[in-house]
Amino acid sequence: MRSGSSGSRSRGAVPGSRHGPNKLSNYIDIHHTWMHRFLSDGFVLSDGVELRQLSEGVFVLEGRIECEGGIYVDVWKLLEVVDGEGPDTRIQTIEYSYNAALAGLRNIVRYDSPHLDGHRSSHHVHQYDTFADDTEGVAEDLDDENRPTLGEVLSELRDWYFSHYEKLTPQS
Repeated sequence: MRSGSSGSRSRGAVPGSRHGPNKLSNYIDIHHTWMHRFLSDGFVLSDGVELRQLSEGVFVLEGRIECEGGIYVDVWKLLEVVDGEGPDTRIQTIEYSYNAALAGLRNIVRYDSPHLDGHRSSHHVHQYDTFADDTEGVAEDLDDENRPTLGEVLSELRDWYFSHYEKLTPQS
């Protein structure tokens, strides 16, 4: 699924959409705003996600976000420079995976871009029954505009945490 060179991938999102090209500085500001919000409300405990340049024209955003209740999200996003340079550089996500799991148990949910190997040719989500012996999950295709942003995934996980709170915390 992951690739180190940009090649000719389909971006899917059109300019002006929430998944369309964005200034790199705006992208970074949006990420920091979402993370500050979740850190302030106490759901996110630590943000280990970092943006780094892989090669000319290609960035990767990757790392782990630790959340309340033993929840963590492994983030991997490949971003390609669309145009511009310096402060006017515009980037767009071309591949991604957000894998949320419960430490010591199993996956909760995983969102993926289309797989380059043709396994799944559209954006999709894998939903898991975390408290059962579910290692496969149920996959559902998503159209481009219904795939979530990382902030939306964190909001979904916060809701999941509160709806499963009794299973996640020891009862006295």
